[in-house]
Order: sequence, then structure tokens, then C-alpha cells
Amino acid sequence: MVRLLACCLLGIFAASGKDTWSLVESASIRVISDDSPGVATQVLDDLAVTQSLLRQITAADPALPLRVFALKDQSSLRAFAPDRLKRGDIHTFGFSHTGPHAAFIALRTDRPASMTAETLRHEYAHVVTAALSPEAPAWLDEGLSEFWGALVVEGDHIVVGRPIARHLEVLRKRKWLPMSAMLQQRRGVLPSNADRVEMFYAQAWAMVHYLLLGQDTNALANYMPSTSTLPANFEAVVRQYVDNGRFRETAMAWQPQAQSPGRASTISEARALAERAHLLVFGEQPRSALAPAQQALALNPTEPLALEVIGTYHFLNNQPALAREWLTRALAAGPPSYGAAIYMSLLSSTSVDRERYLRAAIQARPDSDVAWRRLCEIFKADGRLGTAGLPLAETVRCRTPEHR
Repeated sequence: MVRLLACCLLGIFAASGKDTWSLVESASIRVISDDSPGVATQVLDDLAVTQSLLRQITAADPALPLRVFALKDQSSLRAFAPDRLKRGDIHTFGFSHTGPHAAFIALRTDRPASMTAETLRHEYAHVVTAALSPEAPAWLDEGLSEFWGALVVEGDHIVVGRPIARHLEVLRKRKWLPMSAMLQQRRGVLPSNADRVEMFYAQAWAMVHYLLLGQDTNALANYMPSTSTLPANFEAVVRQYVDNGRFRETAMAWQPQAQSPGRASTISEARALAERAHLLVFGEQPRSALAPAQQALALNPTEPLALEVIGTYHFLNNQPALAREWLTRALAAGPPSYGAAIYMSLLSSTSVDRERYLRAAIQARPDSDVAWRRLCEIFKADGRLGTAGLPLAETVRCRTPEHR
């Protein structure tokens, strides 16, 4: 069954542009694209600006590596998208999800650059929301993405809260969804048709706009509003807010941050397949990652990320022996991988092995609080913390508040 799926997916992959994949990366951002390297570079630059904007306004930062797939058209995006986004009446321009070790964004690049950038900001806001409030209800999650996705830079100022014309038109001309339906909408499940989807996004945006800017003229201080106690007449006040048409905006000085130039390269078909498998294994249907991972290994038996994906799949499915086998092969095939090393540390039966793999994880990602915290626990348990046998830098790190 896996081989059959691999053949089918290879056909889809080839149709989207065999041997034309490029990689552009900088710091913690990696952009993989079947479009031109120039488009991939622009997506990287746009994401770096988006991160800088949100950090400056709200200090929001998910502190996760980002993997972005900049895909040249709808057909390419559909090969990556969850089944729920493949309905014929739903026009999907991008999606995102957050795994335990990285966040993933996929988006189309065959639209005007300004629209691609807006989609990117929308999906990045989902990543931030997932980091700050993993259980945020659907209306808040989508409302925040619409609100922050509409950020505008004008000269030396950032404008926050500018009304979105398409949402206002929908809200003023169509029947609203009942507030109970808005509040109860399940995450990851779209409303029943395209019109309801459009209205859901518009109402969610209006609800968040009111909560963030409609009740106070002061500048924004937080990425998300408090929703622990909503007004008893929430629907009425939001409707009045829309009807009055006096949406508050706030502006602040824009201080652009210097950006490091991205490193551009081409990648093999095996690596591109492995990158897609990496996205899929943390998605809604992890098993769908096996086919592209196996196909990558048919092209290159030592492709580290493909080996890691299969090991990760078995780890997530509570199959430790198989997970250990594939993750060991992944670590032997290339430089230390954070995900593979962290999972192997959890599968290890001795503190010596756990320490070895945690050190490998830190080598791959020196700023990982998770790996450092677990390593410090080993030092404390065996009495090495603060002794001459432990490097001073590690003692200092383990005595910081977050690792005590």
C-alpha cells in the first residue's frame, strides 16, 4: 500500500516541477519552493518583516523554526493541503500548522505579491496564536489571523486595525451567522459552504477588532485580547461597531530591522520529497507522510530527513523499536537533527544515552530550552551540577531560572 501511494504521489510531485525545487534559508526560516528562487527569496524577506512587525508591536514570537513552502499554483498547493481544504467550493491560498519542533506554512505564489504577503502574514499569525494559546477557539484563531494579517506599513509608520473592505461588504450585505454558531465552531472544521466560510472570517475579524481596539482608544499592548468574559450582549455590540463604521486604527513608528541575506541553493528531488513528508507527518493525517518519505529513500537511501520522518511516524504511533531503528539511521546519515535527537533521548534507557542525544539536540539547536532543561535534570540527578567535572558554561546555563 505504501509503495502504491508513493507512486501516485511521485506523479503529483513530478507534475508540479521535477528537479526545479529551490531552498532559501536564513536564521530559523527555511523556504522551499517549486517557483523561482527570486520568489522564494521574496517570501523569506516578507516573513522576516512580518516577524519584525509583530515583535515590535506586541513582542509576540513563537520561537520555533519555520518551514515555508512557496508553491507556484493551486495544483502544487493541493498536493500538500489537508483534505478539508481540497473541497471544490473552498478557495485555499495557504494553510499552516505547528508541530512540536517546527511550524509549517504552505502558500500559493501565483497571485499579486501584495496578496501573497497578506496570506503569509495571516498564516504566520496562526503560528503565533498556536504558540501563545494552543486551544484558542476557531473564531479567535481566524479573527486574529485576519486582524494581524491586515497590518500596513506606510512610510515610517505601522498602521494596525485598518478596516478590511471585503469583510465590511460581506457584513453589511449578508445575513450574519448566529453568535452561538460562531462561538461553537470547531477548530479545523470549515463551515458547510463557501458563503458561510466567507461570513465566518468576516465576523471573526470584526469580533477580534472590537475586542482589541473597539473598547479602548489606547494603543495595542497585546497580541490577543482577553476572552475569559465576553460582553453579555457581544453580538449586539459587534453589530453596532460594524454599523457605525468608526473602526479605530492605531499607528506607531516603524523601525525596520536589518535582515541577514538568505542563502539560496537548489535541492534534490529526494530532499524536496523529504521536506514535504516532514510537513505531513505533523499534520492531520501523519500516515500520508510515509509515501513521500519512502519515495525519497528510493531516490536516495541515505536521505536523513526522510529517515527521520519515518522514525517520527513510528514514535508518534507508540512503536518504540521501529522508531529507534529509523531515527538511529537518520542520525548516522547526516549532521545532528534536533527532532531525531530529542526523540532518541526519550527512547533511551540509560542516562548516558539520554545525555548523548540531548547534547546532539543542543548542537542542532543551541537555544532549545527543552533540551537544556532535560540535560540539566541529568546533571542535578547525578550530582555533577556545580562540580569541576561540568564546564562552567553548562553550570551557569542550568542555574538560570528557566532550567532550575
